[in-house]
Amino acid sequence: MVRKYKKYLLIFISLTFTSACRVNQNVEGNFPNAVTSPDYISIDIDQPIEIDILTNDQGIRSLKHVNSATNGTVQVIGGSLVKYTPNSGFEGDDSFKYTVTAKDGSLKEGTVFIYVGYCSGSKLTNTPFANSGEVDGSSENNAFTICTAEQFLALSSQDYTNLLYLKLNKNLDLISYDFNSYTLVGPTAQKLKINLLGNGKTISNLNLSSAGNDYLGLFSELDVSSKINDLTLKDFNFSTGTSNYVGAVAGKATETDLININIDSITINAGGSYVGGAFGYYSGYSEDLQITGAINSTGNYVGGLAGYYIGTCNNNKSVTVRLESNVNVTGNDWVGGSAGFLKGTGCGVSLREIYTNGTVIGHDFVGGLAGETQNTRILNKVLVSNTVSGNDYTGGVFGKSLGNTSVVIVSETQAFGNVTGNNYVGGFAGEFEGPIERSFAQGNVQGANYVGGLIGHLKNGIVNYIYANGNVTATTSFAGGLIGLVTAGTLKNDYASGIISSPGTKGGLIGQHEGTAITNCFYDSQVGTVANMCGAGAGSGCNNTYGKTTAQMNTITTYNSYFGWDFLNGSDGPNDIWKMGVQYPELYFVNPSPNEVPIFSGGDGSESNPFLISNLSELNQIGYNPRLMDKFFKVSQDFSVSGVILQIGESDFPFIGVFDGNNKTLSDMNINQVGTDNLGLFKATKSPSIIKNLTLSNVDITGRDYVGALGSNLTTTLSNIQVSGNVSGRDYVGLVSGYASLISNTTDVSSSGTVTGQNYIGGAFGFASGSLENSSSSATVNGNDRVGGLYGADSFLHGLECRNCSAAGNVSGRDYVGGLVGYADDLVFKSHASGTVNGRHEVGGLVGTLYSGSGRAYNSYATGNVTGTGNLVGGLVGYAEWHAKIKSSFATGNVSGINHVGGVSGQSSGPIQESYALGNVTGSNNIGGVVGYLNPLSSDIGDVEGLFSRGNVTGKTGVTGDQHIGGLFGVISWSSIIYKVKHNYYSGVLTPGTASGNVYVGGVAGNYLAGIIEGLYWNTTIAGGLNDYGRSSTNVDDPEVFAETTANMTSATGQIYIDESWDFTDVWRLDTNNENGGFPIPIQPEYPY
Repeated sequence: MVRKYKKYLLIFISLTFTSACRVNQNVEGNFPNAVTSPDYISIDIDQPIEIDILTNDQGIRSLKHVNSATNGTVQVIGGSLVKYTPNSGFEGDDSFKYTVTAKDGSLKEGTVFIYVGYCSGSKLTNTPFANSGEVDGSSENNAFTICTAEQFLALSSQDYTNLLYLKLNKNLDLISYDFNSYTLVGPTAQKLKINLLGNGKTISNLNLSSAGNDYLGLFSELDVSSKINDLTLKDFNFSTGTSNYVGAVAGKATETDLININIDSITINAGGSYVGGAFGYYSGYSEDLQITGAINSTGNYVGGLAGYYIGTCNNNKSVTVRLESNVNVTGNDWVGGSAGFLKGTGCGVSLREIYTNGTVIGHDFVGGLAGETQNTRILNKVLVSNTVSGNDYTGGVFGKSLGNTSVVIVSETQAFGNVTGNNYVGGFAGEFEGPIERSFAQGNVQGANYVGGLIGHLKNGIVNYIYANGNVTATTSFAGGLIGLVTAGTLKNDYASGIISSPGTKGGLIGQHEGTAITNCFYDSQVGTVANMCGAGAGSGCNNTYGKTTAQMNTITTYNSYFGWDFLNGSDGPNDIWKMGVQYPELYFVNPSPNEVPIFSGGDGSESNPFLISNLSELNQIGYNPRLMDKFFKVSQDFSVSGVILQIGESDFPFIGVFDGNNKTLSDMNINQVGTDNLGLFKATKSPSIIKNLTLSNVDITGRDYVGALGSNLTTTLSNIQVSGNVSGRDYVGLVSGYASLISNTTDVSSSGTVTGQNYIGGAFGFASGSLENSSSSATVNGNDRVGGLYGADSFLHGLECRNCSAAGNVSGRDYVGGLVGYADDLVFKSHASGTVNGRHEVGGLVGTLYSGSGRAYNSYATGNVTGTGNLVGGLVGYAEWHAKIKSSFATGNVSGINHVGGVSGQSSGPIQESYALGNVTGSNNIGGVVGYLNPLSSDIGDVEGLFSRGNVTGKTGVTGDQHIGGLFGVISWSSIIYKVKHNYYSGVLTPGTASGNVYVGGVAGNYLAGIIEGLYWNTTIAGGLNDYGRSSTNVDDPEVFAETTANMTSATGQIYIDESWDFTDVWRLDTNNENGGFPIPIQPEYPY
């Protein structure tokens, strides 16, 4: 790896800049009235500067003359502005004199001192740092400069309460310094907190000997937010006895960033634990690292990069990108070529683009990359060629790797080294749990029990597109070409080709099979001389495995009829996952060449020159070819896709590139596969994929689950997408996508047509999470549960923020049915629905159910009529659960239901404010002009304020039991919490139904159970002679409820409301323009989300 460094030109002086290269600099004037002390200017090599030299002098009339400088040129630009340019390449001290005319007419002389280069002249002896006195180390632009070893060692006396910024401007050789008891920590109990710009310099020859002192390294312990950039550490030699926490950079570093660091020839001989080439113990972000040397310890947790590497969720999390390690590592337990132990707590540890080589020797938990991992989230593009020797749990990459099977993701990882151990030994891992895909092991593997060419023991996990070519020897029993012991898991599209040797149980693929599903796996039975694919315990579980001769294993047609075995330039499809190597199949990423990529109408797949797609044939070339999944595509013209479409992306190979429709149209997509799941143009996408500027017209798709014209299951950013046509299926069905995890900035998505299904059905999306903005649907939607005009549902853990969205189509379903969304547990903001909505339970004009977690309907409205044949039916929201909030919203459609029926909400158990209903409401029981059943269950309910209804409320006839009808609320209920209901009004006709029990009708509420009531009004002119409450736990007439005439309620002065302290500043406004028949109108502020 060739390392390149940038040259940084920075100026660290006390200057006030008037332009990019002009300063007002304090310079001395030797005049009687001068008030400034002698000062100086610091600039970098070859950096000119403009100076206003009279700014801080007093008693001066004008600049008369400027003398020349010894090592640069001086030019008067005008007035008192002077430009100094150092000679090319000059580094050192310079100065020039100037003459001014004083106000008394006399001539006076001053001097400007200039330091060119931060390590020039007196800078070398300045203490504690080269530019002390000029800067304070508080920021990058005020960093202390280090030029000498003495200045570097001055770090031990600094205060690290706050982050200290440093810049190294000279190579430092520490060979002359005695570090036998070296601890660069500052005060004993204080950790270093530094940001060090190495500036491409080298610190060399740190020879460190210590007996028993912990936390040893160039720095002892680095604290949170520390960062080191662009630095080489060379020829470090540590002999640390029983000391713990030892590393070239630091003994321990917490949430520390390491960027562009070369550790060249580090030798550590230790007897303690937590010992690593860079750190003994580490969490943080690291990028572009090189390490060479030898790390030896008789203790535990020993690694080429870090002895113990732990995950964190803070800052940049724990990620290492581009590590090249050539380190021999020896330890006791938990020993690895890069890390002794990778512990993925919190947000885990991610490793990408890693190369490690050398020998790794230990006892238990020994691996070419890591001795043990737990919940390591991503291992991608890793090449390990270490020779590994250990006892139990020994592997070419991991000794032991455990974690949630949905968390650990290993891909494109190659293991080449030979591995020797005792029990649980594998070419890739001694024991493994979690997904591993698109990887291989080629080294020979030897052990006693449970020995596999890839994995000694597969505890649980998915093993897809994997092969092992090495010979496998188990001196006792349980040898497998791929896996020694399988407890649980799935094997798919794998093969093994090595010689399998054992006096005990052995199998071409698996030594001991206790539970796994196997699909399309192969073994060279001619080379391996083992007849059985699974050595023991297989039963019927070793089906779909095939023993082949060497010649057959080297022939593409052997694999043609098996899904997942798509070869380059074969007739088996465009996906080209495999290619035939010199001997046996190889994966696509092994020795790739440009001619492996299909030819399109133009482009090279880069961002600046995307592949051009002009017809269906070219579109079908994408498939899930792994070489294309991260590329850029652009549609160059409109074309029909009425033929057979090969979907883009697959769960094992998701699309992560950019597909730009270029504002073109793909028309006539026709897919009729009634019993098939996952239908759509895109089958699988993942972040950071983008699909934009695309129209799909006249689509006609029929499938089962996860059905959509654009995609079946998308994790992507969408922008400017239009879909029209018909889509039908069973569950998770939408015109755009059946299931979508929408990354931020998803915007301008629209759909029209019809959508039919059962559960999770939406005009655009069946299920959606993430963020959606400025999007709409006019589709007619029919389903059962969780049915919405735009999207069927989101969920508690995967909510959708829906902003400025709309739905215009009619929606029909059973339960959880909404004009915009059936079931929402996140934000609906500035959105609306206008179609009619029909369902049974939990049916709303905008939202069927606003769930309790974080459901919010803010500044939104619905205008369609709503009909429910069951309970919880509302003009805006059917059911607003505990903590669900309705604010600054309204509904104008008529509402009909059975129980808990309201003009705004059928039932609300959370905050409801500044909202109203204009439609008529009809129901059997608990019927209200605004809310059918007001039932507080949330501690953050706030005041129920700013509500009104002007629709008629009517009870149905023939009701069993009692009937409660109220102008505002059917019932005001309570729990351990009570509502404060204030400053609301009703103006409409209240019509009782008939019931087998009693019928209770009230101007405000049919039934009042509890609550604090303040300043409520209902219109006696329209509603007639009623009580405030039809029924009450106290009195049916409340002194805080007022029956008023239309004239008083519509008075231009609003005096009756003012008398009751209504808020006409933030909550209400008078109807001065007769927008609401003269009745007050809620201000409806825009609520933050």
